[in-house]
Amino acid sequence: MRNRTWPSVGAALVVIAALTGLLMLLYGRGALGYDGAYALLWGRDIAHGDVPRFETPTAPTPHPLANAAGALLSPLGSAAPSAFVVLTVASYAALGCAGFLFGSRLFSRPVGTLFAALLLTRATLAHEAAIGLIDISFLALVLGAGALELGTHPRSSFAGRVLRRVTRAR
Repeated sequence: MRNRTWPSVGAALVVIAALTGLLMLLYGRGALGYDGAYALLWGRDIAHGDVPRFETPTAPTPHPLANAAGALLSPLGSAAPSAFVVLTVASYAALGCAGFLFGSRLFSRPVGTLFAALLLTRATLAHEAAIGLIDISFLALVLGAGALELGTHPRSSFAGRVLRRVTRAR
């Protein structure tokens, strides 16, 4: 039996990469914001074996996912802030792809296309991606998990039944 997961993952990565480039052309490169800068600082501390100082009075709420990304990007040095923004814009592209899958699996492809278009054209979400807010990555993971759950047995899964009941027109 042939495993069909890897080709679809590869295709998704190609779509996300192309969409990332398109989004950066449409919305600009962006600049790392406050939360992302602290994630890089704390990630660098973690990568060097130091304990980050989360208790700084002006520090934002620490997010483990952002701190892990900061640790992985720390070897890039002065290029890390730009890489963090690109990673967040890639998460924004993944959010659009997850939105397409979620809407398609729950209703139909036109609904999935509309949902993805709505997500990718919201000024607030585009701004958050451009300044490297971790919220975009979190949204992409949650919506992606929902899309994966709907992909197993969309008509009979618990999530599918609940979502259909919640979204049913009254």
